[in-house]
Amino acid sequence: MMVPVEECQRLTRRDRQVLRLYDLSSADLAAIAKAGVPDEYAHLNEEVEHLKR
Repeated sequence: MMVPVEECQRLTRRDRQVLRLYDLSSADLAAIAKAGVPDEYAHLNEEVEHLKR
């Protein structure tokens, strides 16, 4: 398969980092627990509301 050089560089760059749960500090976990959805995305809650039932 051939891809443009720029795409290959993008794919091989680490854009995101994967962490295991136990790699997170208690401060990280507290920040996650306090996190909320920005108002501009609140409408997306309706799309997954049926999953809670």
